[in-house]
Amino acid sequence: QMIYSILQAAGYSVGIYTSPALVTPLERITVNDKAISQRTFVRMANGLWPIVRDFNLTHFEFFTLVAFQYFAQRQVDYAVIEVGVGGQFDATTVVQPTVAIITEIGLDHTELLGKTVQKIAQDKQTIIKPGGIGLTGSRLVRRGRYIDRTKVKIHSTTLTETMFSYAHHRKLRLNTIGAYQVRNAVLAIEAAERLHISSAAIRTGLQRVKHPGRFEIISRRPLLIADGAHNPQKMTAFVSSLKRIIPVQRRRVVCLCSIKYTKDLYATLKPLLPIVDELILTTFPKSASLTVLRRTAKQ
Repeated sequence: QMIYSILQAAGYSVGIYTSPALVTPLERITVNDKAISQRTFVRMANGLWPIVRDFNLTHFEFFTLVAFQYFAQRQVDYAVIEVGVGGQFDATTVVQPTVAIITEIGLDHTELLGKTVQKIAQDKQTIIKPGGIGLTGSRLVRRGRYIDRTKVKIHSTTLTETMFSYAHHRKLRLNTIGAYQVRNAVLAIEAAERLHISSAAIRTGLQRVKHPGRFEIISRRPLLIADGAHNPQKMTAFVSSLKRIIPVQRRRVVCLCSIKYTKDLYATLKPLLPIVDELILTTFPKSASLTVLRRTAKQ
């Protein structure tokens, strides 16, 4: 989202492909802040289906195919492509990227990528192709260039923005909240500079960036925050940001929570529960059951 926003601020026509969707599946395929229309998606899907009907494509693979064709049809200057899972066998890996970015390595999707962070890093680093620019915030990734994000300085964090400085970029305003978002912004800045984007566009893009579902303020009174933290790494980052901004020890914290059944429930809940006064458990079609969630929370 940050790179997408920066490229738009630089005046380019930009497509973005993300997953999963928050509200409607079609929002995953967007050009210049406008999602593909239902009519266009159906027309393109019907046109592609006779060609690929025998390929036994997954839902994600077919969506990726439509996204790539749509971006080509719209003749975007840049397409920002989020990898689905890993890299080696992900549908998006057919792209020859100008810049490929790996943020951090955590234990997620272990059933597909491997049981250790080393094996997951090995799988993910395949998105960095020969001849392309590779950037990473993880020492575990052996391809591309490691970016030391400890050199960033966070000046202030509020419920509306985070102000930080990095290298020659002084007092940038980031329209998202959390130290982990600043770390992501550093990689976005490094990528933009390699695409010869101006400092002014970087500044404007970061100030305009939108990232729904990540420390999203739904309401101020009462304060209601939505976050899609779904693994231990993301939950730790969310809790750390929350504690930095809000004096949780002096506020009553109520949490409505559900977790997908394939995730590490114990390790995901562990950083959250110490700051929560009341935990309300719920379910969705692919979540762990209430019985399992309750048992894990009690553990």
